[in-house]
Amino acid sequence: MKNLLIVCMLMLSSIAMADTSDSKTYWFDGSSDSAFLKLDTEKTRTEYRTVQVPATCYRTTYRRQCHQQPRQCRQVCRTNRQGQSVCRQQCSPVRQVCRNVPVRTPYRCYRSEQRAYQVHDYYVDTNATLNFDMDQVSNTPAEELKVKVTGDRVKLKVKNSSANYAILLTGTDRNTVRNGGVKNIDIRYNLKLVPTKIINETIDHKGPLATLKNGILTFELGRDFNHRDFNQHLKVYRTRRLATDKKLFDRNLTKNDMQFTRTRNATQISINLGSLGINVPKKVKVVLDTTYNLRGASVLNTKDVKTKVSRIYKFKQ
Repeated sequence: MKNLLIVCMLMLSSIAMADTSDSKTYWFDGSSDSAFLKLDTEKTRTEYRTVQVPATCYRTTYRRQCHQQPRQCRQVCRTNRQGQSVCRQQCSPVRQVCRNVPVRTPYRCYRSEQRAYQVHDYYVDTNATLNFDMDQVSNTPAEELKVKVTGDRVKLKVKNSSANYAILLTGTDRNTVRNGGVKNIDIRYNLKLVPTKIINETIDHKGPLATLKNGILTFELGRDFNHRDFNQHLKVYRTRRLATDKKLFDRNLTKNDMQFTRTRNATQISINLGSLGINVPKKVKVVLDTTYNLRGASVLNTKDVKTKVSRIYKFKQ
């Protein structure tokens, strides 16, 4: 009972001493291009202790076991002086045979076990700064961001989004200093807000289907397409009936590879496949991947914005 109590106390101490968490939220409405959040947590470390826990052990004992060996009879024959065969039955006596049989017997015991438990390591003071690039912010934003620290692990996420902006994390700067029993973390998040309408309507433009005529591929993207903010990838295949399609071309297009025609609601793009060194076959498959150029940034509110759209077209010349 005493050993069981020790085990329970260790389990409770492990739960109680886990890394603590702190979180702060910030409502970004465009009134300021920066925010400062202070968070306080505690970091723990894992140590191990040997405890005695109840167990079932086994010992081998021996039990004497006896049984009667049955009588065994056989017929014995011999020839007498007269040359006659005389037979009689000869039987062995009944005997009792005994031997020691091993028996595995359980009994209660205790065994040693290494148990992990958490102890205080150091305190953590976190200073988080949010810097916002306001260049493309027009309408009043309404974005709720959350910084959460568990121990010394810091995480930024979007808690609520207006869906009007793609919130991009363009960079993170972190500086950590340990001073005795306190770790100081200074972390800066650089954020950029880009209107989702520009991205979504550009790469997911609902225009006419692509055409291929005399080796000229023509298709449409949104009005705001430009080679600086968007990448256009082209793959061309010769389709084969009984074999895998043969890839003829696969790379991002440069500005000089495309000709642009702006209309009121769209950008018409024409590509001369012959000038790209493609000998256009009779049956051809074209894959157009249009991607927003994140420039190494990551999108925090991925559900609100499309960053890539892929279209597949098949043509017969």
